[in-house]
Amino acid sequence: MISKKEQVLLIVWLAINLVVGLWIVGDYGISTDEPYYHLYADDSLNAYKSFFGRLFEPAYGVENLRYYGPAFIIFVNTIVKIINLIPINLLEISIWHYAYFVTFQLTGLCLYALARRWFNPWTSWAILVLFITQPVLWGHAFINPKDIPFMFFFALSVLAGFRLVDSLSDGITTSLSMNNTLNGFRDRFGSVDPHKKRIFWFLLLFLGVGLVLSRPLVFLAIDRMVNLFYFAAPGSWAANLMSQFAGNVSSLPVENYITKAQKIYTRFDMIFFVLGFFILGIFLISLLTNTSLSTFGKRIRSSIAMRDSKNLRQLVDQTRSQFTWKNLSRFIRQTAKALITPKMILAGVILGLTTSVRVLGPLAGVIVILYLFVQVRRRSFPIIIAYLLWAVVITYLTWPYLWLSPFKRIIETLSVMSNFPWSGTILFDGRLYTASNLPVIYLPVLLNLQFTLTFIIIWYLGLGFFIWQLFRKEIRLDLLLYIGLGFLLPLIGFIVFRPPIYGNFRQLLFLLPSMFLVGAFAVEALFSKIRQHWLRLSMIVLIVLPGLISLMNLHPYQYIYYNSLVGGVEGASRRFELDYWYTSYSDLTSWVNENAEENATIVARVAHILILHQIRPDLSVKKIGSSKFDIHEDYDYAILTTRWNSDRYYPDADIISVVELDGVVLGVLKDIKGEKFEELIP
Repeated sequence: MISKKEQVLLIVWLAINLVVGLWIVGDYGISTDEPYYHLYADDSLNAYKSFFGRLFEPAYGVENLRYYGPAFIIFVNTIVKIINLIPINLLEISIWHYAYFVTFQLTGLCLYALARRWFNPWTSWAILVLFITQPVLWGHAFINPKDIPFMFFFALSVLAGFRLVDSLSDGITTSLSMNNTLNGFRDRFGSVDPHKKRIFWFLLLFLGVGLVLSRPLVFLAIDRMVNLFYFAAPGSWAANLMSQFAGNVSSLPVENYITKAQKIYTRFDMIFFVLGFFILGIFLISLLTNTSLSTFGKRIRSSIAMRDSKNLRQLVDQTRSQFTWKNLSRFIRQTAKALITPKMILAGVILGLTTSVRVLGPLAGVIVILYLFVQVRRRSFPIIIAYLLWAVVITYLTWPYLWLSPFKRIIETLSVMSNFPWSGTILFDGRLYTASNLPVIYLPVLLNLQFTLTFIIIWYLGLGFFIWQLFRKEIRLDLLLYIGLGFLLPLIGFIVFRPPIYGNFRQLLFLLPSMFLVGAFAVEALFSKIRQHWLRLSMIVLIVLPGLISLMNLHPYQYIYYNSLVGGVEGASRRFELDYWYTSYSDLTSWVNENAEENATIVARVAHILILHQIRPDLSVKKIGSSKFDIHEDYDYAILTTRWNSDRYYPDADIISVVELDGVVLGVLKDIKGEKFEELIP
């Protein structure tokens, strides 16, 4: 329970951060997704005039934005329109940026409230301050219209759901411990035949090594094989076979066929490994139960078949008895009563809004429902129905794209978002990858490089304390569910199944509050040994100091932060993604607006939409590589980013403006009058 003193301190903390954000919000440039996202907000808000899509249906912007729920941006867009009616001089983009920043600060408050369920106030404050002062998060907080709001709503949904369960349970919180299970497993496994144990360890090693090495080796084999068939001599069996499957082979480069073949393989490789680990699990169970695989299989088949007709009749009778009119009417009354409970309404509405920000939102509901079921048992069913009804209704009302065909479009959304069609390439450790072909170490490496070293150390220590407490003591079920389903299992799923990810790990920001709670175990253990308040405060200052220093040094590009494990931003330059949202374009465009002659023409390699959104009306913008761009035409200026080495276009042109941090160039403005298009090959 948060005391009144803590509440006052939290209000002061929030007020200070909001004032700081208001002071610096104008320093942040527009990110590449924002112009389209704001148009989507307009379309979604306009949809409410359509009588739930019956009169007309907006286009919902460009690209795939319709598959993102618009609940948050509809709210902000409404505020923007109201503020625009007031005769005050406020930049619209700053209002949007400040809205994202507010949700980031509110995420910190949710994290504190969650931490206080399980840890003491000093630990909760340390985790809150450590979270808020992470440069990569602070940078995203001003420019990220998707992932920062979703992080807030996900954390708020879990918090509201847990408080709903608390109000319904008898006050006794379930805790779990693996101590007895571990001891029993150790005793049973110790008595297993040594020969069978060796087989088990061999299979485990084989699958583990295969999981790590198979994809790179198979991809290499695919590369060599496709090259063999692609460059085969005309008339040979290999050339004939290639032409049967690929048609006019010469119309596309060999890289296209290699990428396509590798993508086909990635759809099936995980199936084999899941099947392999499933078989390994069955083998382990048979070892522990001292049952042969054939006998074990017979028992499973017998159980599934339910050959005992007496048991089957008994099951049918029990099921039928639950669906009497008396029981059904009682269930309906209980559901109706739950529907009008204030905490139920709040939790259900927040879950609905979370889903209407991103389709992964129901994961928060799964965490709450599992906790609810364990705490309340049979009484949980009408409560779950009421909870889901509120969530479904709010999702439907706040997501206009779903109105005309809810079931079809939600399935379509799940399909698209699970394999998002992003066609760009990602720079990782000096190499370019497609979003669907990232190495298995992609997320682990970035999560170790983009947070401060103090947090990384605390997190690994916390993970050790977490595992020790789970196997030697006990952990509360709600905390275990939030860390397990709100961080560890989704992260493992992203690492193993490797769905398309881009923009570093920004799509996974919603997992970070529970990630920070893992670190809380280490902080709690440290503070249990330190009793003096001044010493605890000194420790908090010490662990957040690296983040604070980087916040100031990298302003307003904190989201490009990398720690000293890779040599900071300088070490990450042209090796990892830096300004992948091109916010540096805003500074470069400002120079053009102030100094360019009338009717000048500007060219850009990528994200020219950002320049169009900010450029003077008399100036024109063309995208390098598009059909409207002529390499022989004379243009005036080039706004170029170091991403994908685009700054190396027009190598002989004069550089008239540079955006640079820590000796690392993010973007350049070149005077290209009289220059012909050319790329400097490194």
